Amino acid sequence: MGGPGDEPGERLADRVYGQLLAFIVEENLGQGDRLPSEHELSRLTGVSRPIVREALTRLQADGLIESRRGAGSFVRQRPAEHQIQHLLPAPVRARLDTFDVRIAVEPAAARLAALHRTDAELQAIKTATAALIAALAAGEPAGEHDLTFHRAIAQASHNPMFLLTLETLDAHVEGLIVPSLALIEADERAKRVELEHVAVTEAIERGEAELAETAMRLHLMRARSRAVAMRW
Repeated sequence: MGGPGDEPGERLADRVYGQLLAFIVEENLGQGDRLPSEHELSRLTGVSRPIVREALTRLQADGLIESRRGAGSFVRQRPAEHQIQHLLPAPVRARLDTFDVRIAVEPAAARLAALHRTDAELQAIKTATAALIAALAAGEPAGEHDLTFHRAIAQASHNPMFLLTLETLDAHVEGLIVPSLALIEADERAKRVELEHVAVTEAIERGEAELAETAMRLHLMRARSRAVAMRW
């Protein structure tokens, strides 16, 4: 499976619908509480605003939220527990499990990339980093650029098993790079994500293998913590 943009719109809307149901429950939102704006949800879920709008429309049709002109979407009634039990626990557990594998594997890929990358491979890593930074700055979905970044490093390791591992994980987990729904201090978190990627990129560019390995491990550990905390 490719990045979020490769999924059919209906499947994406189903996924966002489930994320929003879980968000309402996990954040303990009650009747009258406001949901994040379409723009915020688009950036933080990594999908387009029309997909977010479709998911919100489904929630409204199910009587769970209501839209108020000029004010946004508000909880009309909390979903019953049985409505979300089948939606997120397994996928979330699977995504967290992938971090255990990635933390064990990707730092070694970064180390080898620092030692063996070509100029073209370095440029691919830098291009992915720049695209991710630009998306974060513009408040746009960045998940696809993030996955491209990690794939480029795996490619630059010159060991095909690293890229195969990433591709296998991505094929078995719906969305290897998953932005979450929490919004508190979103700008500050985005800056931390940017700095983490820049640290890895710069270490690879300088050929500092140990630093590249450490920077990648730190990035993945922090990414896992953000996922556990439902933060991006």
